[in-house]
Amino acid sequence: MDTINFKYVLEVYRARNITEAARNLYISQPALSQAIKRIEKNYNIKLFEKDYSLTRSGEVFVHYASEICNSLNSLEKKLNSKELNIGISQFYGKYLLNDILIAISKVDPEIKVHIKEEKSTVLEEEVLKGNLDICFIPEPIYSKLKTKVLFEEKLVLGFPENLNIDNLAEDKYNILSMAKGHKLRDLSDEIFKDFSIKTKDVFEATNLDTLNSLILTKNAIAVLPQIIERLRGVKYVETNFKRNFCMVYKNSSKIDINSFFENYKLLSSM
Repeated sequence: MDTINFKYVLEVYRARNITEAARNLYISQPALSQAIKRIEKNYNIKLFEKDYSLTRSGEVFVHYASEICNSLNSLEKKLNSKELNIGISQFYGKYLLNDILIAISKVDPEIKVHIKEEKSTVLEEEVLKGNLDICFIPEPIYSKLKTKVLFEEKLVLGFPENLNIDNLAEDKYNILSMAKGHKLRDLSDEIFKDFSIKTKDVFEATNLDTLNSLILTKNAIAVLPQIIERLRGVKYVETNFKRNFCMVYKNSSKIDINSFFENYKLLSSM
């Protein structure tokens, strides 16, 4: 049945008058009367008494017609709403989120953005499930989602200034590392090996800012993104290791991805 028929019955029920209902629906009274008769014939029921109060069958029909119309209205609002759900890796939010939000607003000033900060592997899964429209995470990307590289990220070694980078292979040192399951963990192990750093003790964390803050306390060495905040007393030495930081998405129906990308690149170059 065409959903307009539900609206016809509901308006007659609300107005309790066929002429007023027809006027509210912007159709003629005979056309509305014929529509009501077709519905009654189709279901072999009587909807209204002579005073347009509901029959027992009419009460059942109006109950379900109301639910259907409410669901359709909710669906239409949801589909047409200007809302964008984005995710960003926990560490990167404070460094990148401002430019990301500005770039989004330049594409669509009216769009409402909801933000989720989580592990990048979790965010990637949320995009796959449709719970997020876009996420901003470092490589590697484990799924077959669409990607655009926002920038190439260099990785650095952070260590107390009193340590000599040229003599790191001559002694054992405390190591600060992301916990297993984080993308930077395996890459950090490669970098420590590349610098021939021998491990004394390993201290793990789940946040890169935490690792950075513990370098002096633990007299330790950590692998960090170049974007990290520079702390007094800590030396940061660039490595030959890099990785891409990406915008990851399933489709681009909510926002013009290319326009966002161009706006972000312009902001980040300032």
